[in-house]
Formats: sequence, structure tokens, C-alpha cells
Amino acid sequence: MIAIIGRGPVAQWLEQSAHNRLVVSSILTRPTSNYKKDPSWVFFDTIKLMKRKQRRTLLISNILHIFGISILAPVYALYGLTLGANAWQIGASWGIYNLVAGISTIIIGRFIDGSHRNKTFIVIGYTITILGIILFLFATNASQLYMIMAVNAVGVGFYMPAWKAMYTKAENQTKIASEWGVFDGTNMIAMAVAAVLAGYLVNIGRYNIMFGVIIVFYTGATIVVFRLKEKS
Repeated sequence: MIAIIGRGPVAQWLEQSAHNRLVVSSILTRPTSNYKKDPSWVFFDTIKLMKRKQRRTLLISNILHIFGISILAPVYALYGLTLGANAWQIGASWGIYNLVAGISTIIIGRFIDGSHRNKTFIVIGYTITILGIILFLFATNASQLYMIMAVNAVGVGFYMPAWKAMYTKAENQTKIASEWGVFDGTNMIAMAVAAVLAGYLVNIGRYNIMFGVIIVFYTGATIVVFRLKEKS
């Protein structure tokens, strides 16, 4: 820096610019082991840590909720038979579920964009699905399945676009394939275990216990998301 004294303004500017480039280069190439020695990295490190924690929390909530859904899905037809439903009624009620879920997801997704309230929508959606499962406990005839499945579908419309929006914000942009690989992989594993459990519970004729287990998993997923801190 002493060499700058006595030189012209152009020479001073060039030397100062070279110095600034060296400083920036040294900061960008600084190894991870020096983070604690340089407070300037705390902010960036905190962001990465928050994203990792958010991804983990979202995945846990998804696993719990998918587990609950996957207990019901494989044995839904058998449950419908206990209410006196025929094949057409069972198929139609499942079709209503998918139709209402699809329409509500499209409509509610538009409200979620730019709202910065993803967590709120997820909690609302999960809560609605808890209510939907509780309704199964009071079903007495096949015609009630249409309404019950529609309620569950509205819950899907609330939580699905919000959950995916939140997960997309938190994912590692350099590992997109592996991030979604973990999402799909854990879904499949949860479905496999849940299907076995569902088969066992139905085999011993315990539908009420089955719905109780689903409610527990749904409630767990809701609590996990509720405790999550959402970044704007």
C-alpha cells in the first residue's frame, strides 16, 4: 500500500483494483475449516444449515403423512365392502377423491403462489385430512364414502402444492436429482411398510385401530410441520 503514495491516479486505481481482486479471491477460495476464524461466513453457513434442517423436517412430515395414506389405500376397497359398497361405488368414490384433489390443488396452488404462507397451508391441509379420517370412524353406509373422500381430497389440495413449494425452496440446487430421489425413495419405503401393516390390521378385522393409527401418523406430521420455521 505504501507504493501507491507518489504515483498518479491511474496507477493508484490499478494497484487498488488488483488488491481488491486478491481479497475477493482469497475469501471465495477459503476452505471450510476456516469458517469459524472468519465471521463473514457465519451468515452463509447459517442459511445452508437452515435449508438442511428444513429439508429434513419436511421429509419427516411427508414420510409420516404418506405412511398414513398408504395404510388406507391398499385396503380401501375391502373397507368399502364392510359398508355394503359395491365395486362401482368403491371405484366412483376413489374417482371423486382424485377429481376433487386435482381441482383443489390447481385452485389452491394459485393462492399459495406469492403468499409466503406455505407452512400455514400445509398445516391446514394436514388438519383437514385428520378430520377426513375421523369421519371414516362414523361411516355407516356406502353413500357416505363420497363425502368422506371429498373431504380428504380437499386436504390434499391444501398441503400438496404448499409442501412441494416449500421443499423446492429448501432443496440443494446442485443436487436436484438426489434431493427428489430421497423424496421418492422414502415415499416408496413408507408405502411398503404401511401396506404390510394395513394388511395385518385388516386381516385381524381391526378397522378402527387402523384408522386410529392413521390419525396418529397424520397428527405427527402436522406437529412436525407446525414447529417448522418458514423463511420468506
